[in-house]
Amino acid sequence: GANGFWGLKTHDPVSQPPTTLFWFDENGANARELGIVNLSGVNIKADGLAMSPAGGLFAFQVNAVGGSRLLTLDSTTAVATVVGPVLSGRIIRGATFMLSGRLLAFDYALRELLAVNPTTGEQVGAAVALSTNLDATTTAGDLTQMPDGSLLFAYHEFLYQLNPRNGTLMQIHRDTAP
Repeated sequence: GANGFWGLKTHDPVSQPPTTLFWFDENGANARELGIVNLSGVNIKADGLAMSPAGGLFAFQVNAVGGSRLLTLDSTTAVATVVGPVLSGRIIRGATFMLSGRLLAFDYALRELLAVNPTTGEQVGAAVALSTNLDATTTAGDLTQMPDGSLLFAYHEFLYQLNPRNGTLMQIHRDTAP
């Protein structure tokens, strides 16, 4: 329903503020930087961008006082609003809304999948450990659900099919291009 792609890009060479919210058409045209993600006028580091079934943008502030916390993002200004508490010890790097409306997030710190209540920002139930020992040299990681209901997890150069119930990852592609 977005008729395009939304994304967040943090500052290089290391992931630090500022984080830029961007958008481009389905065909890759009309790329636009929409703004620097800020919270109460302060530039922040954010990741785990996910669009709700209603079209709202959610993300996680990374390293917010030793963890991550759920935010909503204004799609035209990139202004963030805090939804809930800091999830202590968590570094959320990827997120997606399931077709059911459930928000799932990838915690890079513990290599776990967790459900987060999009209304309160709190973790729902127990986290699920991912079954594969993921390379610790990257902080990249993201999730999406396909129209057939399958969950995909991208990590570094790998693309996996992910079973959200038990954390099993099955590699389906590896991008070996530099």
